[in-house]
Amino acid sequence: MKKYALVAVIALALLASFITSCAKEGGKKSGEVVAVVNGREITTEDIKKRLGQAAPRMHEIMADEQMRKDIIDDLVGSELIIGDAKKKGLDKDPAFVQKVEEFKNTELRNIYLNKEVIEKNNVTGTELTDYIKKNEDILKTELRASHILVKSEKEADDVLARLAKGEVFAKLAAKVSLDTRNNKTGGDLGAINAWELPGKQKYGNRQ
Repeated sequence: MKKYALVAVIALALLASFITSCAKEGGKKSGEVVAVVNGREITTEDIKKRLGQAAPRMHEIMADEQMRKDIIDDLVGSELIIGDAKKKGLDKDPAFVQKVEEFKNTELRNIYLNKEVIEKNNVTGTELTDYIKKNEDILKTELRASHILVKSEKEADDVLARLAKGEVFAKLAAKVSLDTRNNKTGGDLGAINAWELPGKQKYGNRQ
């Protein structure tokens, strides 16, 4: 179980690297360079992207030297793992290649829908209002969500037990969550509509 979970984590890290590489090819990165890992520059722009889901606290976190250092350390660690994974040829793994293809196809579909359907059909304000009224129950529920990502159900149970004993959610997320995008910000996912959550999470957040 742990082996498959680790492969999944590495695959996701490599996929994130692929996405970043594609973005980098599209133009020069902006922001102050704070570190260089395996020839790749890590900039203040990377820090801001990592903090994207904690936008309301962006300035506060960027001004906090310790939190800024923690995020830079996290970004450097991620780059080192990704570099080692590539050296081992994991970016050629069939499962990873499939994930890249799925990502590309999803993005192509979204771009197509935006250009060929939304832009060309010019949805009117009245149509949008009617749609909102008809789907009010789905659209009106907005949640402020945080999460802690772990490898197994047992670890999830351990986290729940620690929370039940009074540990602070944000501090626990920083210690044990595998989601490097937001573990340093307490697992904050930002404001999310209920319909955006997977079934189990949606059920849990409504209790």
